[in-house]
Amino acid sequence: MANCFERGFDFWIDGYPRSASNFCVQAFQLANPGVRIRNSRHLPPLIIQALAFQKPGIFLLRKPIDAACSWAIYSEFPVGPCLDYYVDFHRALRKHRSHLFIASFEMVIGGFPRVIAECNRTFGTDYAWREHAPAFIQQCFALIDGPATDSESCVDERRVSRPSPMRQTLKPQLVEQIQTQPALKTKLDLANELYLEFKSAGRRHHSTLFNSSTAQVPTLT
Repeated sequence: MANCFERGFDFWIDGYPRSASNFCVQAFQLANPGVRIRNSRHLPPLIIQALAFQKPGIFLLRKPIDAACSWAIYSEFPVGPCLDYYVDFHRALRKHRSHLFIASFEMVIGGFPRVIAECNRTFGTDYAWREHAPAFIQQCFALIDGPATDSESCVDERRVSRPSPMRQTLKPQLVEQIQTQPALKTKLDLANELYLEFKSAGRRHHSTLFNSSTAQVPTLT
């Protein structure tokens, strides 16, 4: 069971599931092998307590439709409860968002050195980073593949925490459910509102990580 009051970590990486936490951890750990990382607990109380401990960390933010669909495929839960989880998770952290170092899914995947550079400026730390080159990204993906690989060297493409063409074929079915079911569309609208609030907080505090637009999210109208 997770212990909110455990202090035995130097840095934390967390957010809603399927928000690039595994890639972020591998990229960070490869460049900073001696740093103790607490990651991927996906529980707001642990994040809130980490803030109380004044531990540096990265809160990962992903667009609701992408995060919820990916979590539905991974967990095999219906997409409705996955959207509920997105809403509940971010509501629990809403009043703390101004104290979070927020990094978008897109920035972690596409420009991790910038994320770490901004993190260092924010916390007064001196964490290293590796060049965001194809060879380094593939090294991260290889480490991610390990836990998702069975005894016959087959990777579970539903669950592996990297891009998967197989999951891309499953996602449109979930998107169609949201488009055609008003109750699911309402859940997505709530999730999008929270996403924009967190993105706005991230832009105010870490403007170099976000562009000047107002964060495009699918309306599914």
